[in-house]
Amino acid sequence: MPDLSFFPAFPLPYSALVVFGLLLIAGYAAGELFFRMLRLPRITGYLLAGIALGENGFALLKGDLFRMADLFLNIALGMIIFQLGQRFSLRWLRRNRWIVATSLLESGCAFAAVYFALTWLGIAEPPALIAAAIAMSSSPLIAPVVARDLHAEGQVTERALCLVVLNSVLAFLAVAFMLSFLHSDGVIEKIYFRPLYILLGSVLVGLGLGFVAAFLGWLLMPREGGSVILLVSLTVIGIGAVDSLRLSALITLLVFGVMTKNYARGFRLATFDTGTFGRLLVVVLFVVSGALLPLQWQPQWAIAVLAFVVARLAAKTVAVTALAHPSGMSLKKGGLLGMMLVPLSITEFTLVRETAQSHPEIGADLGSIVFPAIVLMELIGPVITQWALRWAHEAYEPVREAA
Repeated sequence: MPDLSFFPAFPLPYSALVVFGLLLIAGYAAGELFFRMLRLPRITGYLLAGIALGENGFALLKGDLFRMADLFLNIALGMIIFQLGQRFSLRWLRRNRWIVATSLLESGCAFAAVYFALTWLGIAEPPALIAAAIAMSSSPLIAPVVARDLHAEGQVTERALCLVVLNSVLAFLAVAFMLSFLHSDGVIEKIYFRPLYILLGSVLVGLGLGFVAAFLGWLLMPREGGSVILLVSLTVIGIGAVDSLRLSALITLLVFGVMTKNYARGFRLATFDTGTFGRLLVVVLFVVSGALLPLQWQPQWAIAVLAFVVARLAAKTVAVTALAHPSGMSLKKGGLLGMMLVPLSITEFTLVRETAQSHPEIGADLGSIVFPAIVLMELIGPVITQWALRWAHEAYEPVREAA
């Protein structure tokens, strides 16, 4: 008998790499079908493919694959936030300070509306405060990805990208402040020290990454491909550093992006454009985040979830529309801009998950309210964003253009 021991054993062992590749193919195919046939955003297809293949569907995301996906998720999330920071113009912000006023008003109104709605329904104060702080945020991922897909440019697009940066940072700091306040035992230092440490520490790490990028750009004078390698490497280093220091990756990478955008003229560092690599990051990010979305919900929390969604939507839209004329926009565009602040995504999901891990006494009620709202807003948010950009006449990509 011939020795056939070199053949693999059957059934074949589970391969995380094979399954991860299948996840990406399925996500990419779903995104293209949604975009070309249904005129819906590609990321909606990515999310639904992730849901179908995740723990709520075929449960392919497990074990080694989960750890691999989590690594790619963090890198993809970091790169997209970094790119958003690169589109954030400090000069434009200084010229039109009504944008800062708009951000403060819409964030503050969202906080107040959600807090009063939840407490009126009888929700305890601690989860109501944290939920209200999270409601201040808008996804820093969905607006830039949909805008790039549609080649969108114009007043609504640029202001939306600016506002999601500002309100995301405000929400993160508000959550940190509320958690410090709820567990301060009346000690003033405990209330203010943690948020201050997170803000200053994150900004300093972001500035440090920017200066290192500047030095390497001056020293190596890289071409475009070399610049991408340097910036991706520094972004990964930044993600690891803030994780160890317990800082905010969101604030750090936004500051890093702003540094390379606004102060890199003499650095000989090419503008960061990920191209096909960027598309891969987007597919990974939304397929994996779709797979991680918790779809289980409890009917007894339905009214609280609805109150969170409606109060937040109304507050943001009304606040932005109210300041449309002073900031140089029509009421129509102000309303569309408010609608672009609707989406929530994996960034807010992470805030809830980290709160639940560090404060389990708050986490159960908080997750029951905010998780279903995040799922809803991540699924319909891209569609609302696409609709708003097209109604604002700022979307220029033909509907049937391939990726």
